[in-house]
Amino acid sequence: MTDLKRPEPVPNDDSRPFWEAAREGVLRAPKCSACGRVSFPPKPVCPSCRHSALAWVDLSGHGTLKGWSRIHIAALPDRDPPITVVEVTLAEDARATLVALDDTGAVAGLAPDAPLVIYFTEDANGWSYPVVRPADPEGV
Repeated sequence: MTDLKRPEPVPNDDSRPFWEAAREGVLRAPKCSACGRVSFPPKPVCPSCRHSALAWVDLSGHGTLKGWSRIHIAALPDRDPPITVVEVTLAEDARATLVALDDTGAVAGLAPDAPLVIYFTEDANGWSYPVVRPADPEGV
């Protein structure tokens, strides 16, 4: 757990399974039962085929770097700038993108498509949030 305190999420019916899994350190997202698309961020219907039969599945926590941005103004409470926000293409579906923080600063400067690992850290507010780091060369 970090001493930092991010704004608390307000889970709804579409995002609650994600936040419940995050507390367990698991990356979970809805997957369309009709076409197989993984939908992230979570939506009430599949963004590809508009089917409403979505099943929540556990994901590997692996992805690739889509992009990153360094923010040089105070954007989060209890956190001095700069912070690095990272877009991660999920390994299970290249159309699904997760946005997370790079707490270590190791992602900034990596080339697009660099392999990343998504994990969760708990903040002082008791919520677990996704963060990323470069994958080990062995893929672990």
